[in-house]
Amino acid sequence: AMADGVRVAFVGCGNIARYHATAALKAGGVTITALIDPNAKAREQLAEFLQHEAADAQALQQFDTLKEAVTADPDFELFNAVDIMVPSFVVDGADLHELVATEALRARRHVLLEKPVTTHPEAAVRLDALHREVAPDRVLAVAENAQFWPEVLAVKASLDRGDIGELLTVRVKAWESATGEWAIDYAEGGWRCDESKLPSASFTFDSASHWIRPLRMWMGRASRVVGVTGKSIKHMAGVSFSQHIITFQSSKSAVFETMLAPKAISDQPFFVLQGSLGEIVVEGFGGGCTLHTLCPETDKPVSRELCREGWNASYVGEYADFVSAVSNGTPTKGPLSEALADLRVVQALINSGEQGAWVDID
Repeated sequence: AMADGVRVAFVGCGNIARYHATAALKAGGVTITALIDPNAKAREQLAEFLQHEAADAQALQQFDTLKEAVTADPDFELFNAVDIMVPSFVVDGADLHELVATEALRARRHVLLEKPVTTHPEAAVRLDALHREVAPDRVLAVAENAQFWPEVLAVKASLDRGDIGELLTVRVKAWESATGEWAIDYAEGGWRCDESKLPSASFTFDSASHWIRPLRMWMGRASRVVGVTGKSIKHMAGVSFSQHIITFQSSKSAVFETMLAPKAISDQPFFVLQGSLGEIVVEGFGGGCTLHTLCPETDKPVSRELCREGWNASYVGEYADFVSAVSNGTPTKGPLSEALADLRVVQALINSGEQGAWVDID
């Protein structure tokens, strides 16, 4: 049976790896077989976490580099897929995501690559061309879990049913507290405080795609953006809060905010969609998505919950999609082309803030 399953090596054992590990175990059809990270302590901590989470966890092989792991596994017995979770920045002039994904594809492994796909669109375009050239029969999926966020999918279904009539506009607020469960990422002295790690060190650059992808799923192609960007956390590099207007090819528009709050911030909606007949509100990380309309008979307001699964459920859908793509050959719903479209919007947000002007999205 081992020969048919998805055997995945984790490349990069930081914070996000635990979310992916939990999702992989819940999704099923996949075994985590190797941990790759130059930081032995990070590998050990993840190995302990996996032993604790999975009763039948086999002994994980550990390596410093992907090259070392590939050399040790010429027959794909140990791993036929990689989950690349190294930070997305440029090292010695090379884009780290492009570099590691290229190495994996050349080694004929299926690839799940964490977002942002690359630091600049040019690198993503090169990676796409390389994938088609050296490993077109291998999966290359970019991990944008918002594509599989149950609340986001519930909104899409509701819009398709016409529950709120014509969609007029969407208000987005991507918020988080720097003291929350990702606090370690935002602490002083970390890589996000290093100007040389821009643009990815920026909270807004790094996380905006989670809120851009749903907008694109609901509203179609984004065309222009204008807004302001700023710093809510002085010790961090780059933009950590922003306020923009995004217009779409449909001529609709959305208000888009990001805020990494230094300390306290209340639990508040991520998305509010206003339509001609009603409104849909998507709550924060804990989940919840409510439809507000008027009762046809009485014209009194009625509300109905459409979904309450939450952010973490999105990682399970993402992993199930990747496993299905590898095992059954079904096209992934997370292709590089979608991640590239997100990246172009995010880059335009940052550029508009710097230029103080409307920016066209390629």
